[in-house]
Order: sequence, then structure tokens, then C-alpha cells
Amino acid sequence: DITAYKLVDDALRMSEERYLAVFENSGTANAIFDLNFQLVMHNSMSQKILNAKGPGDFIGRKVEYIFGPEKASLIKERMLRISKTGITEEFETEHDLPVGKKWFHTAYLPLFNEKQDIIGIQTISRDITEQKQMQETLRKNENLFRGIFDQAAVGAAQIDSNTGRFLRINQKYCDIVGYSPEEME
Repeated sequence: DITAYKLVDDALRMSEERYLAVFENSGTANAIFDLNFQLVMHNSMSQKILNAKGPGDFIGRKVEYIFGPEKASLIKERMLRISKTGITEEFETEHDLPVGKKWFHTAYLPLFNEKQDIIGIQTISRDITEQKQMQETLRKNENLFRGIFDQAAVGAAQIDSNTGRFLRINQKYCDIVGYSPEEME
């Protein structure tokens, strides 16, 4: 019956259109690689990050071409593990890209066919460069504070206002009150 065939065909087309809409508009860089580590497809955000000249740029290219031999080794190792275990894994990785050094949080997901055989790997990447820069700034500021606090020429104590317990005391404070840091706890 041609009507049943048409209904199935329409449903399949709509399903594919929905998937492609999510793939394209998710706000993340999405790519699909085959088991030979070749790029099958990627969305516009991925194309922008990779400085692609157009939608077909990098299609059919291996990860070595896209990311360089050093990063490709790491990426292939991850993809191979995913293709063997069938388990999604997530990583934070710094990449030296045409647009500069960027940090990405990337999920590697196995892609299955109808027989549940793994046929490829999908990567979903989110740029976390700004977050990493903020963490580094916070770390530097904490180290600076710790150095100033610990080396201050005056006694200094940081106290929990709810409990009255010492959170941090410097050596000069201990010298003034005559107790060791352990005794102050």
C-alpha cells in the first residue's frame, strides 16, 4: 500500500529534520565521526570554531588533519575507547585553534545503528575558556591573599561570624596571643 509507505517516509523525514534542527541549534559545537576517525558532519558552531570555509570543509577529513597529530592522538584514544565500551565520556581539553587557544568541555557519545552496533562517535563541545580564565584568576587571587595574610606584619584572623570559630589565623596573631594555630582551633 503506497499510503502506508508515504506515512512512514513522511515520519522518517520529520524525525530527521527534528534531529538536524537540534544538532544545528543546540548552542554547542556538534560533530559526528565514523569509526575511521573521519568527520562525517558538523554544525555551524563547529565550523566557526574550526575556521571552516563552508559547510563541507573538513568533511571526510581525519582528526589528524583537523586537530593536528598531537591532539589527534588523544582524541583517537578517546574515540576508540568509546567505540569499544559504548559508554559516554566527558573531558575538558585545551585546543590551539585558528581562533586562538580555547578550552572545551566535550562529551563523546557512541552512535548506534538499529542492531545496536556502534557506527560512529558524536562529540558535543561547549567552550569553557571564560570559565577556565575566571578559575585561574580566582586561584591567583587566593594565592595572593594567602601570601599577604600569612606574611602580614600584624596579627590577622578570619572568623566565622555564625560560630565564632577561627577559619584562618596568621603566625603573628598566634605570637600576640601566645597560642599555636592548633591550640586556636
